[in-house]
Amino acid sequence: MLYTLQDAPAAIDFTNAFWRTLVDADPGIQAPAPDTVGSARGDRFHLQWWTSPDGQHFAAQVLDTQQPSLWEAFAIPAPSGATVAGKRICWSDAGEGAMEAIWRAVVGANELPTLGHTRHPSFVDIVAAGTNPAGVSLVRDAHALVDGLKADVDYWMGLAKALHKAKDEKPQFRPVGRGSESTAHAAPAPVEPTRNWRLRDIDQWAAQNADRIIVLPRAISATKRSPYESADLLYACLELLAEEYRLVKLGQADRNAFKVKAETLGLEFGGSVEPSTAGMLGDQYFIRWRGSRRFLDQHLAKGSARDPRFCLRIYFTFCEDEKKAVVGSMPAHLGTSYS
Repeated sequence: MLYTLQDAPAAIDFTNAFWRTLVDADPGIQAPAPDTVGSARGDRFHLQWWTSPDGQHFAAQVLDTQQPSLWEAFAIPAPSGATVAGKRICWSDAGEGAMEAIWRAVVGANELPTLGHTRHPSFVDIVAAGTNPAGVSLVRDAHALVDGLKADVDYWMGLAKALHKAKDEKPQFRPVGRGSESTAHAAPAPVEPTRNWRLRDIDQWAAQNADRIIVLPRAISATKRSPYESADLLYACLELLAEEYRLVKLGQADRNAFKVKAETLGLEFGGSVEPSTAGMLGDQYFIRWRGSRRFLDQHLAKGSARDPRFCLRIYFTFCEDEKKAVVGSMPAHLGTSYS
């Protein structure tokens, strides 16, 4: 639904009220400064935003983990000089209640004038236009930003859906070696059956292990389509990154433990390609993560042939803020020369 805010004070009041309401609902986030694009994670909301230089206009995409839903809200300038405000549910297991509660708190008892059949801009549309100094006519020149934001959106939507679907299910798999308290004097726990994970299950595995490793949509999509024939090895590699590698990076384990396990699996571990080479290969070795362009500087490898049935490559980087490996591409070999 789209609404009009006829004058500048009304737009400023609406914008301030929106951020104030959101912060009241989740004190773990803060209202953004003017002229910023960014993201934040609070106790309830995972938030992405754009704000105008004067702070009068904004666009926000909000993942609500308490009432599972993904929704958008904005206040942007219209050609008439007025401000257009809008809201949209992208996905929800809680109906429109979560978004509507926030919206009602913002507008109060006011009935805003509605617009007719006007195209509802998406969050990505608004960010692409708002961050381009040449204006909306050149949005297509910002394709890398737009693609990155779409990947972020796809990731959060997929993760939210998978977590909500799986939260009441009994876990079918617990990785060997996952950190826990010592159980030397405890009664033996029942052995859980090991799930036979297939490549097409990668989104479910990623959701169940999101507390230890991030697998981005690009890697999930490629894995589902891949003819690679050793799913067990791929999941063993992900376990290695989620457990031993993460603990090494956090200073909680000896690097040798990671090295020994990698060698046992017949893996090679090291840098992906030189940054100068990656820069000549487009976006192959880069991901959009937390609003920044990140280089996939590390990889695990097995097999030297380029036959995708037998050659495995997992490209990743380590996010210090999340304290997890972020997998951006797998299981196929990426290019290594500019041709």
